[in-house]
Amino acid sequence: MTSKRPIMTSDLPSIKEILNENNAFLVKPDDLEKLTERIKNVLKNPIFLLKSQIKLLMMF
Repeated sequence: MTSKRPIMTSDLPSIKEILNENNAFLVKPDDLEKLTERIKNVLKNPIFLLKSQIKLLMMF
């Protein structure tokens, strides 16, 4: 988060104790298609990543 890199992780209860939709990209386990889509969105559209960083900054 502080390294300004996108976090993509499985949407699991244990992960959600620390991360959420405001500071990470959560993907259902074993959903390779959705994971691929999220990675492509970040790589093709830096604004997509910037919006997630703005959400994180607004939390503080």
